[in-house]
Amino acid sequence: LLNWEKNLLFDFEDISYGEKLMMKYWNEFIRKQNENRIYASFMVPVKLIKFAQTHHKIIVDNHLKLPFLFHCITLWEFGFIQPKCIQEAMFFIHQYEKTHDS
Repeated sequence: LLNWEKNLLFDFEDISYGEKLMMKYWNEFIRKQNENRIYASFMVPVKLIKFAQTHHKIIVDNHLKLPFLFHCITLWEFGFIQPKCIQEAMFFIHQYEKTHDS
């Protein structure tokens, strides 16, 4: 099922490769067995920040900062997170980027 979902995601033609890759990482993170599942919408902010903490290297190294920000904005538009959550999540990305600038 996960492979089918991943293939289906990459079949979309109206979003960039970076956005597809970002969603692949997010979906894998959320679907980890009994660890990161979201059972209610109030859990989304906590999981988003945890994702930023654990995936900051992947996000920066794969140039996914902007797709990650777009994902955060989408979650905010649908009422799952507050602007403060975006700020906190982006903090982890910026901190890693600052300390590992080449």
